[in-house]
Amino acid sequence: MLTLRQAVKYLVAVAAAVTCTVLGYAMGVDRSDLRRPVLVLAHDVLPGQVLESDDLEVVRVASDPTLAAISETRQSGVLGRSVRWPTAAGTLVTEAILGPTDWPPAGRAIVTVTVPRARAPVELDLGAHVLVLPLGASGEGQDRGAAVMGVTASAAPPPLALATVIGVSSPDAVGVQAMSLLVTTENAIRIAPLSTAVALVVVSPTT
Repeated sequence: MLTLRQAVKYLVAVAAAVTCTVLGYAMGVDRSDLRRPVLVLAHDVLPGQVLESDDLEVVRVASDPTLAAISETRQSGVLGRSVRWPTAAGTLVTEAILGPTDWPPAGRAIVTVTVPRARAPVELDLGAHVLVLPLGASGEGQDRGAAVMGVTASAAPPPLALATVIGVSSPDAVGVQAMSLLVTTENAIRIAPLSTAVALVVVSPTT
């Protein structure tokens, strides 16, 4: 029968052996890891922004030529080049996103509206699809919005446009926010004269 001291020594030896086995397995996995280091954007970037080292991070991804990701070893060839359109943090850096500014796309325009807190959902965020609704002369934005959504449709003016939110400022002292919307050029011309007299309603992307 093992004494207490012998039992402790035995358990220590077993634990050490298990640890060595696990470490050996992990090292083997690392050696067989077929992922390669590539560049991604460290944060959101704007069209025309020239990339610097702080704008890039390195991640390891599966070796897949269809990703067209730029390798870490080619970082020097990326620095100093500009981004074609707004691109989110974590996006793989590829030749497709680099080059002269191509924003907004052909046939599209960016228009800014100012919206009080009560005239846009609090959940509104970048990428949201919204209907831009004109307010009446007396400012009855809530009633008009309800009308467009079918409550009293016959009394409501038609929406000005369907838009995508691409920029949202912080609210000012009275809760007013400036929002940049991506719309067709034709709709931008319709919205611009009423940019301070609209309400936004979030809708499905398939609307």
